[in-house]
Amino acid sequence: MNANTHVIYFDVETQHSAQEVGGWKYVERLGLALAVTYDTRDNNYRIYDETSVANLVEALHTADLVVGFNHLNFDYRVLSAYTETDFQSLPNFDMHAQLWEQERLRVGLNKLGQYTLGSGKTADGLDSIRWWRLGHTDKVAEYCKQDVALTKDLFLHACNKGYLLYEYRNRARRFDTEHWSEKASVLAGESMSDAVLQKTFDQPVRFVTYSGIRDLSAIKTVEHQVSGNEKKTGGWVTLDKFHILFAFAAENMEAVKPKIKKRQTVYSQNLPPISSHEEIKHKSDKVFAEAFQRRSRVTVVTRAGYVLRGYIQSFDRDVLYMRISRNLVIVYRHGILEFQNQDQQTINL
Repeated sequence: MNANTHVIYFDVETQHSAQEVGGWKYVERLGLALAVTYDTRDNNYRIYDETSVANLVEALHTADLVVGFNHLNFDYRVLSAYTETDFQSLPNFDMHAQLWEQERLRVGLNKLGQYTLGSGKTADGLDSIRWWRLGHTDKVAEYCKQDVALTKDLFLHACNKGYLLYEYRNRARRFDTEHWSEKASVLAGESMSDAVLQKTFDQPVRFVTYSGIRDLSAIKTVEHQVSGNEKKTGGWVTLDKFHILFAFAAENMEAVKPKIKKRQTVYSQNLPPISSHEEIKHKSDKVFAEAFQRRSRVTVVTRAGYVLRGYIQSFDRDVLYMRISRNLVIVYRHGILEFQNQDQQTINL
């Protein structure tokens, strides 16, 4: 994940316990005591109460990524009593949800902190409710702040170290989080294609453009360009990214080529390249996400008529990362004309 990504870490404390409001199915009745955020833009903690929920909502909407622990099913439900905001539409990374999705594991923040970092929570939710009723809001705020700090430290450890430790049947077990950084980057809308080109592919890289195929090595990238030594001529070549349709390691050509066809009806239209990011439609994010989550086989038709069939490994604001015959292919979104999920109709982009 990019060091400049604007992340807000987030947690809430409540006025009541679940038992007092009729059980966990009534989380909306718990009432907000305090909420605390940590904002990486200025490295400050901020405290919110019932009177400043609107300010909290506004702050969360400024983030590239909102990170919490069970905030999708708990914290947001608490806040739903105060606002009609669709929190689910935010770029959320819920650590608890990730643990459940991958391992069907329900583990608390305290145990993760103790086993992974050597320190857990400083108190529990019932202590916080008791302090709130006694008027010790400073203690509630400090406790919530420590939970946010623990969430932040665990998330950074997971992304940077690639694992978390937890207790299962009285034994410490390891949870693989090597993919968390990449997933967070996708949610935050970062572009990883340049890094993939320069670090992942074996050289040279085969770029398929509107005008033909170019094999480049010693690749360098800037915002709108890709440059490198061309294999055929040995000279230095610069390609405009808006002219690139897709790219893959040249050594994988024999495996990838049979999976790439050309649709003549599209090819004959001679569609021009899209000339700016403003013209790229991102309404397809939801469609890409569904195909990724279902591991569905997809078909992509480029503006030059090339048809690619494979599986989405991930995507960001600029490209799809597809697996075609077990090989990674970067498909630039500005070059996509049609996208088809095997479970859906064709979508024109």
